[in-house]
Amino acid sequence: MGNNVFRYFLEWLKLEIAPKHYVQWLDEHIHAYFAVGSPFLGATEIVKAALSGLTFGLPISEGTARLMSNSFGSTLWMMPFSKHCKGDNTYWKHFSGNTRKGHHTYQCDVQEFQLNYSGWPTNIVNVEIPSVRAGFDAYPSISEIADTNLSSMECGLPTQLSFSAREVSDGTLFKSIQDYDPESKRLLYRLEKSYHGDPVLNPLTPWERPPIKNIFCIYGIDSKTELCGVYQGFIYLFGSEGVTECVLDHRFCDYSLLVVNDSSVFLAMGNQVGYYFAPSGKPYPDNWIITDVIYEIEGSLFSRSGNQVEGNPGRASGDETVPYNSLSWCKSWLGPKVNITRAPQSEHDGSDVQVELNVEHHHDADIVPNMTRSPRVKYITYYEDSESIPGRRTAVWELDKANHRNIVRSPVLMRELWLQMWHDIHPDATSKFVTKAKRGPLRDEDCYWDYAKARCAWPEHCEYRYVFGDVHLGQSWGYFAQDKSYVLYTSLSIVALNDEA
Repeated sequence: MGNNVFRYFLEWLKLEIAPKHYVQWLDEHIHAYFAVGSPFLGATEIVKAALSGLTFGLPISEGTARLMSNSFGSTLWMMPFSKHCKGDNTYWKHFSGNTRKGHHTYQCDVQEFQLNYSGWPTNIVNVEIPSVRAGFDAYPSISEIADTNLSSMECGLPTQLSFSAREVSDGTLFKSIQDYDPESKRLLYRLEKSYHGDPVLNPLTPWERPPIKNIFCIYGIDSKTELCGVYQGFIYLFGSEGVTECVLDHRFCDYSLLVVNDSSVFLAMGNQVGYYFAPSGKPYPDNWIITDVIYEIEGSLFSRSGNQVEGNPGRASGDETVPYNSLSWCKSWLGPKVNITRAPQSEHDGSDVQVELNVEHHHDADIVPNMTRSPRVKYITYYEDSESIPGRRTAVWELDKANHRNIVRSPVLMRELWLQMWHDIHPDATSKFVTKAKRGPLRDEDCYWDYAKARCAWPEHCEYRYVFGDVHLGQSWGYFAQDKSYVLYTSLSIVALNDEA
């Protein structure tokens, strides 16, 4: 959310000050922008929160979580959207004197309609729209069904609809289910009024590189990440015999309704495998359940139910919350030539560091390094400008298995941020980015006893400090910074501070 707020601030600032002063203000006030785990193209979890509820571990029901989430005006800010569609350039409209209010024009290029899934690995949402063969609407009145024998009513077969990222962000999803879900009308109104009609920016559009001097895009990869879900709808019919719940699933046939009591209903199926028990009958907001989930993991797609999944998976997966294609959008901000470095996340002596220089990069295309990896080692891969706009530099850091919600607690990330910032402020730095040739200990926690070699892992920089109560050699190791040139070497790109450096 913070990255979206920062983007909106930049667009607002562009309209508040003179054009020639805009970049000047950014250069004077912002040295670097670190985008950590930013959902540049949105996140599918927001759709889950809007339709079925997401508790985040809180002791509340999913229906309550859904009501709470949809009451926030910023929830839709992270809806997934297509990278091929853009809104009006409100910046130029502002200076042309056009004061027209209303919806901004939403324009998509040819690729949006030639390619599938709006640039995502698969469709975002699949919804089973229920139907009733008794002639009732989705929300019938009491007078329509008060005298009807509900036990003889039959459920019609559901209609399954699929929605791409574009169809989620432009409101097609909510328009399609608004007759079955009262919340959809409120979400659609908020989407059109506060997002599509925003006078500063339609945030559900791709973000081009802001004119900031230094940009670092950081995120985790190769974790199991949800891409989309299949939602099943409920229709609740209120009559003299109690609450009747009609649940439709395309995997079964021969539906019949059994009214048990006022609060729970079971759906009996004439299927050889047995009975499927529907949840306890509660009306809105619990009228959608998830019947299947599609995940991406390390370049492949699979479903929770084991069904075969069609799609276009990327070379990697996301960080358990945001899909890879959304996180890696910032790679389009890199220059035409990129230097790639892959190094272990843990402390290393440089023997497992791989480097590719001047790799050609095409805008809006992913960069796939030709590098090997050990299955037992977590790496961090750096993509850094070799050629860029004068006075600008861009870097992308991919951390293996870094979780979205815990990445800011990662000691590896904190170490790299500290080294890069120290490099930037040091007057003797000669390169644009800090060297990755070596990573040694920088704190007590980085020192340990290497049992395989039967010695201290870093004897040049660590020492044993016995504390009463220690019972093995893995305890009480401490880092000492007597060799100041080493600390500066690890934080600067080959700075000649002494003869050894």
